[in-house]
Amino acid sequence: MQSIRHLVYGFRPIGRQSLWNSMDCTKRLMCTSDANGKSVEKPQISLVDNPPALDKMVQNHDFQIDWDKEMHLIEVDEHECRGRSVLAPVDDESKIYAEPMLQPTFNLAAYVQKSETLQQLLNLGVNLHQLDKSLHTEFIATLDFQRDISPYVMFFTKDVGVSVEQMGKFLTKNPEILKRNLDDIQVRINYLQLKRFNQDEIVQIITKNPMWLNYPTREIDERLGFFQKDFDLIGNEVRALAVACPRLITHDMQEIRNISFSVREECCFEKHEVKNILLKCPKFWMMHRFDFMERYDFVSHHMKIENSQLAMTPFILTNRLFRIKERHGFLKHIKRAQYNPKLPLYISLDDLCIGTDETFAENIAKRPYEEFESYLRTL
Repeated sequence: MQSIRHLVYGFRPIGRQSLWNSMDCTKRLMCTSDANGKSVEKPQISLVDNPPALDKMVQNHDFQIDWDKEMHLIEVDEHECRGRSVLAPVDDESKIYAEPMLQPTFNLAAYVQKSETLQQLLNLGVNLHQLDKSLHTEFIATLDFQRDISPYVMFFTKDVGVSVEQMGKFLTKNPEILKRNLDDIQVRINYLQLKRFNQDEIVQIITKNPMWLNYPTREIDERLGFFQKDFDLIGNEVRALAVACPRLITHDMQEIRNISFSVREECCFEKHEVKNILLKCPKFWMMHRFDFMERYDFVSHHMKIENSQLAMTPFILTNRLFRIKERHGFLKHIKRAQYNPKLPLYISLDDLCIGTDETFAENIAKRPYEEFESYLRTL
């Protein structure tokens, strides 16, 4: 309140005498001197000694202000416009809940005790922390479970075959499904059935990739057609690809084309080898093109692995480059870097990259883990 009083006192009215004193000062500053040193006003400057409008405005006014009255009006205004202070005691606890229960928030957990909807979502296994990171937090907080969510849960669990345990993860990853019409979702399920996907395969598709049902049927059909035509797949192979890696079907198509160009044109894989890589390791096509080329360069030129062998064991190309370098370097150090299946002491490229370092050292390199650990410290 002291700061407000200070602010109000800072704006004092300008009296008539002080106003014209100021104007006289300005008038003196805007004068010039003649040859004899006498002050001469500039001819273009013309000041009226007593402007009528200003005279009318200031005459018969002493500008006396009742500051007690003014401060009282400010206090009344603050009370009416800004509402009750949060620090003021509450005489009626019912006033605390006079406003809506759920306000816009970025933390759903703060309203779990007040919201039956959030409690039911927790019972389903929905991760509220993950929902907080999405753009649907405010939307979820305003839903009624029985009216807005229960019909979707019943549809997916009873009609589609998704288990209750899977339903929680599904809604965590795709809360946007609650904004879509159930009839549209049914049409997209019917499309998969029409393409001869059985119930178990449909469940695997939508639980591995919950975003699948956000795509229109026409777009899904075009994407499946692209893979069938571009990689020369038959119907069963298309279905196997969609079930094994449904995220690939909805992946960015330009990135898929970039990888295909690198595999075919830059690395010179044969057509049947490209198809084999796709079916054996479909997530290979979701890699960044430059990451793939970096790994391919090391495996092909430093490890001397032929394309025909990579087409049969492409998993190595999806592993982190530092892991490939570390394990290959250790095998080379102990003279066991032998990847030809026709020769003794053969080490599979798949075995090279799976498992922990302890498993690799003891089961693949046949050396104590401490020896591998010591080697890593020399890098």
